[in-house]
Amino acid sequence: MAPKKTKPKASAAAVSGGGEVKAAPPPVAAVAAVTTAPPSSNDVKLAFELEKKTKPIYEALDVRNYKPALKLIAAAIAKYGNQPILLVCIYHTHHTLLLLPLPCPSDLLR
Repeated sequence: MAPKKTKPKASAAAVSGGGEVKAAPPPVAAVAAVTTAPPSSNDVKLAFELEKKTKPIYEALDVRNYKPALKLIAAAIAKYGNQPILLVCIYHTHHTLLLLPLPCPSDLLR
């Protein structure tokens, strides 16, 4: 009987593309840093205006004047729209108001 002819086994280098070493793709952060445009002058101007608008809001929240803080936040939202920092201020105000201690029921009956 004649011996069977077998194919030679392919090496790992041949299977992976002929032994060529491919460079790894750049990290996502590096790509984002290259493709991100610098902030426009309008963005910088808006940031400064929001900073000036939020300072009195922070001061009102620090001294626990929640009603004036809500009025200032509403005015800022009317002028600048739903900016994330203003939404955080509203969340903080409402969250704090909901966690204030309630009066004792026996005090209400007096």
